[in-house]
Amino acid sequence: MPTKHPIPASLSTLFSHHLDVLTERLENALETTGYDSMVVLAGNHQQISRSDLIYPYSVEPYFNAWVPLTQNPGCILKLAPTEKPLLVYVKSENYWQETIPDPEGHWVKHFNIQIAETSDDALKMIEPTKMKQAFIGPDADNTGDSAIFNDPRLLNELNYFRAFKTDYEIKCIEYANQIAAQGHIAVQNTFPLGVSEFHINHVYCAATNQRETELPYPSIVALNEHASILHYQNLNQRSPVEIHSLLLDAGAQFNGYASDITRTWCAQNRRFQKLIAAVDSMQQLLCSQAIKGTDFVELNDQAHRLVAEILSKQKFVFCSATQAYETGITRTFFPHGLGHLLGLQVHDTGGHQKTPNGALRSPPTKYPYLRLTRVLEPGFVLTIEPGIYFIPMLLKKLSVSNQKKHINWDLIEEFIPFGGVRIEDNIVVTTSRVCNLTRQFLPSINTVSAF
Repeated sequence: MPTKHPIPASLSTLFSHHLDVLTERLENALETTGYDSMVVLAGNHQQISRSDLIYPYSVEPYFNAWVPLTQNPGCILKLAPTEKPLLVYVKSENYWQETIPDPEGHWVKHFNIQIAETSDDALKMIEPTKMKQAFIGPDADNTGDSAIFNDPRLLNELNYFRAFKTDYEIKCIEYANQIAAQGHIAVQNTFPLGVSEFHINHVYCAATNQRETELPYPSIVALNEHASILHYQNLNQRSPVEIHSLLLDAGAQFNGYASDITRTWCAQNRRFQKLIAAVDSMQQLLCSQAIKGTDFVELNDQAHRLVAEILSKQKFVFCSATQAYETGITRTFFPHGLGHLLGLQVHDTGGHQKTPNGALRSPPTKYPYLRLTRVLEPGFVLTIEPGIYFIPMLLKKLSVSNQKKHINWDLIEEFIPFGGVRIEDNIVVTTSRVCNLTRQFLPSINTVSAF
């Protein structure tokens, strides 16, 4: 189908190999769970309650894994190990919306494609069979009494192996990084102009050539103290009287695969620029350690040790780095996890799963928000995103704790208007070295001057 971002010819070969891997995984999952075939529903538009409007459409990830279609509600995919995949492609015609074009592109040769006018018609075209079918998708409970809907056993099998990205998936995430980098560079050039969060968001969307509803998640555009709100959700339409800092957490999509990148800049403050540079150096060190065999729980713990060193060296605490780590002071300044799996979803599934049968490894009690607890293996794509923040809510708790005497409160007060720092790259785990999908398109933070 037409795309705003050109698809390289090499993607065709990668996609063919990608389907081979998915087919093998499907066969194993069906054999383990006792099914003969799997039907995946792309999902339909969801109508807003008491309204004739609809929510933005989001495709079922397991449909998107097989078919590079992200804006085609109602489609259905039938997968059986001995058959060519059947894609029932919904193409309705009316005078209210633009008609969806015929399926085209390098991928269509791999599918038996049939056209349906509505999603109900599409469902009827999945021929009745004596095979034991599993149904997956957001609308799976509407497919009939005889179907098995979103069986957790099957999903556990699929979710576990989804962490191992194919070369096609890695290339898609790489392209998503390239697209997002264009937005980050445009925003970096806009930041000194003193514009609002609302305007910065427009600049980002224009540079990536993606609407807000096409982005993998709502961009976090946080000026000044808003950077201390980890998932800041607003876009202030007025520029602050004085701009101290900007934290931009924004990604892009390519064929449904996401990138997730964060950068922080400051305006004419050497001390905050020094903190940004320190977090950037820490982040790059952590990236270099994210190789095969690394326990991500331990890497997250290492991040807290490095945060403690920064807090000590830059005089945010009066105690030693060891004491700042051991007493839990770092968790006030770095309250979220180090990273997460990335792919068809920004927080890709399977991060806590330690076996294909669904056994989980929960995050440590002291790091409850850690989204990834697996030992890293080649093919994993994940984010590395340490930060140091000045969050009033957490600082208030620290101020009445036994550790309050160790805190340089005067310096903390000076930094609160800046909100905080987060640096985030997307990496591929290999056997011996890190493959950073982000840094090839964005410069090191250390090379960015303070405006």
